Amino acid sequence: MTQKYSDALRRADCALAGAIFLSLSTVAASAALSPDSENVVVTTKVLPIVQKAAVADVAPVAPDIMPVPRPQPYVRMRIELALENFANEAGCLAEAMYYEARGEGVAGEKAIAEVVVRRAERPGFPHTICGVVHQGEDSACQFSFVCDGAMERPKDSADWNRAVSLSTRILTGSLPLLNATNGAIAFHAVNVQPDWPGLVRTVQIGNHVFYRRPGRAHSI
Repeated sequence: MTQKYSDALRRADCALAGAIFLSLSTVAASAALSPDSENVVVTTKVLPIVQKAAVADVAPVAPDIMPVPRPQPYVRMRIELALENFANEAGCLAEAMYYEARGEGVAGEKAIAEVVVRRAERPGFPHTICGVVHQGEDSACQFSFVCDGAMERPKDSADWNRAVSLSTRILTGSLPLLNATNGAIAFHAVNVQPDWPGLVRTVQIGNHVFYRRPGRAHSI
């Protein structure tokens, strides 16, 4: 009888310990995935002490285990939209670098990127990179390649992939723009002479001459 009583007691103690462990694991998992996890206080309910004489006749009850909540659909949708927007912006910046400075190396392509990014941050221009690159495509294009049919021709895969990689690094900050154009918001090829009154010439990089507005040169 004593041996059976001891075995029953051990089984009850193990079941009770298992139930507490499952309860703490569930609370910890919920707290780890909750946005307010720093404010979650984990509490353990102290079960009443059962007299040893009744242990053999009491079956331990395991607590209900609540499933960990999954992210709401709108959270996934916002992440997908953010990734799609980033891909679009990187693609538009790559277009500007590819069609305007293809073959001029990293310095020449980054100089074009500076103008595009700077315009997106200045009054009087669209506030997205794609908006800047395609501004005026239905009337007077700001970038000639948008309206002259260049985008309809097949791209050189190696040059295009390099431009996409470069634009991605620029937008993620791993390849910073260092204001090599001295605040420029416009440029033209060296073989043309546009009439741009009110703009100040800054530098020539590769096959392009860059211009900024009068006054102190601004950084990116």
